[in-house]
Amino acid sequence: DTISINRAYTKSSNTVTVNGQPYEGGFLSCDIDVSKIDQIEVAVSGGSDENALTTTYTIHLSKVDASVLTMNVSPKDAVVKVFDPNGNEVEVGEDGKYIGMFTVADYTYSVMKEGYIPAKGVVPRESAPTISVDLEKATPIDVTFSAQDQNRYLMPRQTVKPVAGLAELYGYSYGDQVKPADVTTLDALVAAHIAYYGEEFTAKTAENFLDVDSNSGLIRKMFEKESSSLSFAVNGRCPNDGVQVGNGYTAYSVHEAVIEEGDVVE
Repeated sequence: DTISINRAYTKSSNTVTVNGQPYEGGFLSCDIDVSKIDQIEVAVSGGSDENALTTTYTIHLSKVDASVLTMNVSPKDAVVKVFDPNGNEVEVGEDGKYIGMFTVADYTYSVMKEGYIPAKGVVPRESAPTISVDLEKATPIDVTFSAQDQNRYLMPRQTVKPVAGLAELYGYSYGDQVKPADVTTLDALVAAHIAYYGEEFTAKTAENFLDVDSNSGLIRKMFEKESSSLSFAVNGRCPNDGVQVGNGYTAYSVHEAVIEEGDVVE
């Protein structure tokens, strides 16, 4: 069993030792055999020999056996994703199960299928956790949608049928306050792209046509048109939180604004 130790660039004159072994230069990258040890000591020294200042960091190791997560979902062809504490997706094994340090860290999961309300949660800290998810069907809503660029229609006004969770299926993210059953303007925007491009618009190709910042919700590209000044309206108004601050309100981004049956998105 090994652990990788990496140090970012500092001064090349600094000296670094890992368990007494010196590493010189601005970068450090080494693999430590931890099969027979329970801690790692990293010492960083800087300055001249007479006035050298050394700081020692002790990394305590606790060995934990990996455990197996079983996901039982309905419908059976729903898309299941499991994420480690750093947000990295855990690969599913050939047996359909997931291996991770589930007893000591908070892993999360999501279950999605078009036409169903997505489900998310935290994996229980158990030695062999089993999670059962039965997705609830979602009802599409009718939304009138149009898009323009320099007073010319990219997509003339027409009815699209977004559903909760649609944007996430294509790799996009929602704002923190959006609930699983909510339909957002981003869902309407994705539905419009599906209607416009048909089979060309897939989860793998979506960002070639529609690029939305996952954190801010800023639309960087729409219908293959790049721009830094795209805006949108729902029923002729800028969606906002309804809380007046000074002379205005805090506007919602496209991945935050919730829409309803019969709304007009432009």
